[in-house]
Amino acid sequence: MEAWRQVFEVELQRVSASLYAETGDFHAACRYALGGQGKRTRPLLALAAAEACGVDLWRLALPAAVAVEMVHTYSLVHDDLPCMDDDALRRGRPTTHTIYGDAVALLAGDALLTDAFSFLAERGASASDQRVGMVAALARAAGGSGMVYGQSLDMSWTGRSGYAADDLDAIHRNKTGQLVAASCLLGAWAAGASAEQRGRMQSFGANIGLAFQIIDDLLDDTQRIGKTPGKDKEAGKLTYLSVMTAEQARVRAQTLTAEAMHSLESFGPSAAALRELASQLLERTF
Repeated sequence: MEAWRQVFEVELQRVSASLYAETGDFHAACRYALGGQGKRTRPLLALAAAEACGVDLWRLALPAAVAVEMVHTYSLVHDDLPCMDDDALRRGRPTTHTIYGDAVALLAGDALLTDAFSFLAERGASASDQRVGMVAALARAAGGSGMVYGQSLDMSWTGRSGYAADDLDAIHRNKTGQLVAASCLLGAWAAGASAEQRGRMQSFGANIGLAFQIIDDLLDDTQRIGKTPGKDKEAGKLTYLSVMTAEQARVRAQTLTAEAMHSLESFGPSAAALRELASQLLERTF
C-alpha cells in the first residue's frame, strides 16, 4: 500500500495546486491544510475497496480518494478552531488557524468541503449514475445526519456526566464511522460494484470506523503522535476510556474488526489489501 500512498500524494498535491493556485493567505491556507502528512487512512480505504471489487481497479478510485481527503481535512481545520476543540497541533505541525488566523482557516475549510463535491461530480467515475451515487453517499456521510451531527453530539457531551456507552457510540458512529464507511463505499462505486457489494463495503467501513476511534482514544491517553497528547481528556471530552477500561476498549476494537472482516468474506483474495489495512489500523501505535 505504500506505492498507493505515493501515487495518492502526487495526485492530491496536483489537485491542490490546480484548485488553489492564487497567491494570498486564503489559497495558501487551503494548500497548507491539504499538505499535512496524515495517515491517509480514508483515501487508502477507498483505493483498497475498489481493488476488492476488481483486481487492478484501485486507480479508478483516485478521484474519490482525493474528495474524501478534502472533506476529512476540512473537518480537521474546523475542529481545531478555538470555537470547537481549540487545538494548536495537527498532524505534527501547527494547525491551519494558528498560521493563517481563524477567519481564513474557516473559509479554507468551507472551500475544501465545497470543492470536494464539484471535483467528485466531475471526476468521480465515467458513468453519470456512479457519480451521482458517489456524491450522494459522501454528502450523507459528511452532513447533518453524519459527521457534522457526530461533532455536535461530541460538543454537547463535553464536560457533562450521566453518559453511557451508547452515547459514545452515537458520537463516533457518526463523527468518525460515517466518513470511513463512505470511503469504502465510494471505492466500491468507483469500481462499478453491485449494490450487494456496496452494502458489504459500507458495513465493513462502519465497523472499522468505530474500531479506529476506540484505538484513537487509547493512543490519546498515552503517547499519541500528531495531536496534542491527552487533549481530549483535559477538555472533558467523552472518550471510550470514560466508560470502560483500556483492556475492555481493546477487546471491543478487536470484536468490531472481526465483524468488519466478516463482511469481506465474499470478496476472496481480491480484498487482501483491505484486510491488511484493517489489521494495521487495529494494531497501530500512532
